Amino acid sequence: MQGTDQRFKDDELKPVKRGLFRVTVEKKGQLDAMRNATLASTVDGTTTIISILPEGTGVKKGEVICELDSSSLQDKEQQQQITVTLRDADVTKAKEALEIQKRQNESDLAAAQLALDLAELDLKKFKEGESIQQENEILGQIKLAEEELARANENHQFSKRLAKKGYKSQNDVETDRIAVTKARINLNVARDKLSVLKDYTYERTIKELEENAAETKRELERVRRTGIAAVAQKEADLKAIEQTLELEKSELEDLKRQIEACKLKAPQDGIIVYHAESRRRSDGVAIEEGTTVRTLQKIVHLPDLSEMVVNSRIHESRIGMIKVGMPVIVRVEALPNRPLRGVVHKIATMGNSSDWLRRDLKEYDTVVRIIEDVSQIEGIKPGQTAEIQIIVAEKEDALQVPVFSVVAIGEDHYCHVIADNRAERRRITIGDANESHVEVLTGVEEGENVLLSPRTHFLEEITDLRARADRERRKNAKTEMPDKRSVDDEPRNGISPNTRERPARPDTSGGGDASEFFTRMDKNGDGAISASELPEQMQARFAEMDANGDRQIDAAEFQTAIERMRQRMGSGGR
Repeated sequence: MQGTDQRFKDDELKPVKRGLFRVTVEKKGQLDAMRNATLASTVDGTTTIISILPEGTGVKKGEVICELDSSSLQDKEQQQQITVTLRDADVTKAKEALEIQKRQNESDLAAAQLALDLAELDLKKFKEGESIQQENEILGQIKLAEEELARANENHQFSKRLAKKGYKSQNDVETDRIAVTKARINLNVARDKLSVLKDYTYERTIKELEENAAETKRELERVRRTGIAAVAQKEADLKAIEQTLELEKSELEDLKRQIEACKLKAPQDGIIVYHAESRRRSDGVAIEEGTTVRTLQKIVHLPDLSEMVVNSRIHESRIGMIKVGMPVIVRVEALPNRPLRGVVHKIATMGNSSDWLRRDLKEYDTVVRIIEDVSQIEGIKPGQTAEIQIIVAEKEDALQVPVFSVVAIGEDHYCHVIADNRAERRRITIGDANESHVEVLTGVEEGENVLLSPRTHFLEEITDLRARADRERRKNAKTEMPDKRSVDDEPRNGISPNTRERPARPDTSGGGDASEFFTRMDKNGDGAISASELPEQMQARFAEMDANGDRQIDAAEFQTAIERMRQRMGSGGR
């Protein structure tokens, strides 16, 4: 098409211009403090607020923000102090009992050892002394009995000789005979004593003394073991009482901590913000003096307003473009004319599902740190809505055209240049693209006017060109493809996917073209577009386009979104 005469409206033409070109990722978020301390009740059970500073009050580190009722805790502390004192006395008594037992063990062991020593000494005394002494005594008695028997025999024989001679009477002879018999009996008795001593008394006494020594030795071991067991029991009793004392002391310290915790002090400088869920409960009772709070219930936040961040979520289709440290322009809705400078501070490693109906669609938590001192800017508060514009790339002097003026046909891109109401379709080479403009490397010149809505005026021509390009592609393809345009064949937001993945937009210049684009995206023909039917680059704006929140975009919502994007583009936003 060398040239086509047609009437074009002024608002349908845009000049090719050269200037600053930014590739950005835009997203809404919420202001928050970089350092945000939270104060909660750490008192067991429930307690009552007896004083609290008003919301919005500025405080310094260490200042008391809220005081909780500690009267019942103080009563418990006094009772617990008495219990600790009693347990401490029990520990002292248990230690003394242990020492007494140790001393008793020493005495019992000494007595048992003495008994053993005496038993062993008795055994030794009998073996080496008494038994020999008794044997010698009996041997002496036997010797005397033998001598007496010999002497009695001599006397008897002498008496018998004298009696024959008539010098002694028969009575005298009989008396001497009886003396012999008596001496013989005495000798036999002495010999029997020796035999009893050697054969019975010695062995019996030895065994008795040896068993007595062995028993006293066993008794010594029993005393030793009994003492060990007694000491172990006393030590166990002492340890149990000491542990009980430690538990009682721990409970006392916990009560003291809770009493101290009844005074909630600021861990940092900041401004008081009541916790959102605690500000007003379902029963209609506000957080104020007299309100009952429970354990771990959050009461106030203490954001440090000297350093602020914007918490946002970036769709997975764009998260790969963003790096930590990239510059960011932050616009707070409360201060629309006061843009703030920021940088990408943190990007989450794992994505979160942005739609419970589409778990496969992920968004990544992204934190932007504002690098200006916002504490001096009046009106900046945590929780305010902000829009971040992450600058992915920036070129000082780039030739550019509106993104809606670019038509993708196969792997080629075209613009319609307008001069004297004549339209000329030109092939262009594109570079980067942002939300509103496309960088042009070749094909148009600065100052030329391009048609903002080529699909409205040349829809049939563009459709035919795409059909021919599609047939040519299939003809040259090595593998036969289905004879229908797939999502990959369809240009995504005006930029062909076979060349570059660019975050562009459908044409917004006319209702007919928007309707045609809506029809092509409505793949199941149900009259609405779901998140999965949107091109990947547009899925991040699905929630913004879904005005009524029914998780699908109807024709009216789509047209409204197109008009809003057109107004943004027409205002010169990049």
